[in-house]
Amino acid sequence: ALIGKFKLKSKVNKRTLKSGEATAYSITVEGRGNIDDLDDVKLDIPNVTIYENKAEQKYNVDTNGNYGGVYTKSFSIVAQDDFVIPSIEISYLDKKSKQIKTIKSKSYTIKVQQPKGQTVQAPKQLQKLETPKKIEKKVQIKTVDSSTEEKAIFFVLGMLMMLILGLLMQYILKLKGKKQDQEIPLLTRVKRTKTKQELLKTIVAQVGMDERLDHIIFELEANNNSDIRMYKKEIIKFLNTKTV
Repeated sequence: ALIGKFKLKSKVNKRTLKSGEATAYSITVEGRGNIDDLDDVKLDIPNVTIYENKAEQKYNVDTNGNYGGVYTKSFSIVAQDDFVIPSIEISYLDKKSKQIKTIKSKSYTIKVQQPKGQTVQAPKQLQKLETPKKIEKKVQIKTVDSSTEEKAIFFVLGMLMMLILGLLMQYILKLKGKKQDQEIPLLTRVKRTKTKQELLKTIVAQVGMDERLDHIIFELEANNNSDIRMYKKEIIKFLNTKTV
């Protein structure tokens, strides 16, 4: 869960495209709070091809000691027909009002212009091209001329498979690491924390479960001092008396 104050912006570079042309879409989230816990933004648009770049994440602490930063992610979208880039929604707990707030990006309708002057062959012409004699000629020509091209295609496919397998292994190892962290009892993880940000990141998922614990978390977030021992002691005392 996100705690703090955030704002969200989005933009596209083109709203009218030619068939097969790409539009660039980007989304930016910035603010003060645990922005490093923001889930990676994904797009799900039917009947289009989406290429996404790795998100850019910049975190810092301002002059008042408040942690935060900027998350930016960009996409390139290719389509043959009109489509809509949906609105992105992000919810967070406003530490001042102590209320859940939701910020939304704009949705964009993208128009795709169809090429003019295309002619469609008559059914009789299609039937003539598909006679056994002409089909046989086409097969013979492809077999002679495309051998080198096929080798190149198989090579590229092999490289792509190796890349996908490598990314899959990284993802599995990452999930395994997260699972191991989650299996460590919450009380133990709290005791291991050394900084305010580590303590907030460990306990923030418990917001909303108990009013007393929420009060401790809000006070910890607002505290600009480096000494967190009092809050850590109160959280450990709470976890010893409650089942979390």
